Amino acid sequence: MPTTSRLITGNLPNRLPTTMIRWVLLSLLLVTGCARPAAERCCQSAETALREGRLDTVLPIVDDCARQYPDAPEPRRMRVIVLLRLDRLEEAKTAVSALPADDPILRTALRRRDSAVRVGAARLLAEKPTGPSFRALVRGLQDPVVDVRRYCTRALGKLRNPAALKPLYRALQDDNWHVRAEAVDALREIGDPRCVGWLIARLKDGDGYVRYRVMVALETLASEASREFLLKALDRTGEAQRLGIAFALARLHDPAALGPLTNALQHTDQAIRRWAVQALATGGWPAATNSLAALVEDSDAEVRALARATLDKLRQRPTD
Repeated sequence: MPTTSRLITGNLPNRLPTTMIRWVLLSLLLVTGCARPAAERCCQSAETALREGRLDTVLPIVDDCARQYPDAPEPRRMRVIVLLRLDRLEEAKTAVSALPADDPILRTALRRRDSAVRVGAARLLAEKPTGPSFRALVRGLQDPVVDVRRYCTRALGKLRNPAALKPLYRALQDDNWHVRAEAVDALREIGDPRCVGWLIARLKDGDGYVRYRVMVALETLASEASREFLLKALDRTGEAQRLGIAFALARLHDPAALGPLTNALQHTDQAIRRWAVQALATGGWPAATNSLAALVEDSDAEVRALARATLDKLRQRPTD
């Protein structure tokens, strides 16, 4: 018995510190566990204010929550939501930067019921999209609000993820011209030559700005990989579409572009005449000299200047 007593008392000094540490850790966990629900309950007051439209009171509520629970992430996340709702995007951007880099706040904001919050989140993601936001952005293409679809489309282009090609193809069919134009630019950013055919089809778009963005995209994407496809499309499409394709082929110095471009020099739209002159300068075909000479007296001053500059360039080319 004395031996057992000595063993027990001899172990106490070694066991007490461990026991105390466990109690301290348990206490901290309990405090943290209590603080988090409390912070969440505090943020619920802000949610209620948002839902009831009391926008003048909601930010003070969130700031008060942040002061009470400085280590809890919920008030800081809620502050982002509130600032998005108030359309104070610069402050929202600062609030997002104060969160951990992998915090999903903007991704979750894209799923909020309030359309103003979704639009603000899409705009911030369009400025600086992240890889983890890819799925949320693709979902955003189905949003009923045009601006959410528009900015999500722009963000996908900036990510340059080839997995976005099919979702962006669907965006090319969107009812809103803003979204279609963003989809064209996004496909140009990704730069995959496989989308050239989709873009050629949009040369028939009912909106002039979309058609213009398509021509810019086709010219950017023109490469040896897409030359054959462009040439086949040139033979199969109507006159309006042929011009857009010719701009792309001019970048490849393909002589098939010469006919459509010289015809475009007579177009009634001065902007098209300018683009045609610029494309002929890019192609560098001396055969276009006579057609360009007629534009030296064009009614548009910029067309006249471009025609003269292009003529000078062509005349300086060495003859074969």
